[in-house]
Amino acid sequence: KYSQAQLSGCSWFFSPEQPPMNSEPIIRDKPQIPTKKPIQQDNPPLLTEISETPITNYQPKSIISGISTPSISQKTEISEPLPEITKRLEPKENILLTKIRNLEEQLKQTQTENNNLKALINSERKINQSLHSTITNLTHKFHTDEQNHTNLLNAYQKALNDKARVEKQVSYYEKQLKTLAKSLYQ
Repeated sequence: KYSQAQLSGCSWFFSPEQPPMNSEPIIRDKPQIPTKKPIQQDNPPLLTEISETPITNYQPKSIISGISTPSISQKTEISEPLPEITKRLEPKENILLTKIRNLEEQLKQTQTENNNLKALINSERKINQSLHSTITNLTHKFHTDEQNHTNLLNAYQKALNDKARVEKQVSYYEKQLKTLAKSLYQ
């Protein structure tokens, strides 16, 4: 009945699967296309015979397309100073303009806060780097001092041991001298 060219947009027709679920939206009020020839009346219709044509979904044009864009002459109207334009604006437009100005002010404040926070972050990073360097230096100094303390303890212990050894020797030599002195006086 229909040729492949007429059904080229309906690739699902030739596949064994079901048609896709997300196809074009169905138009509810499609015009009825009669398949029989119209009955002749006193006033004949403009078309005496309706030929079979493939049915296509009618997509209405969007409402936005009906809105005309401002022409160059309208753009030149806007070249007058802003205070004069605002005097002529409607209350809704004034409200919107006020909201826009408030949003612009909030944007400036947010950008300023953002820049201040970035500067603060950079400052904190430098402080952190300085603290990290200080911690590294103090850790190194601590390890050095700890090693020095250990060395001093070892030296002190050695000195105590040497003192005890020397005292024993002194005691021994004193006894020897006393013994020698007694033998000389007798």
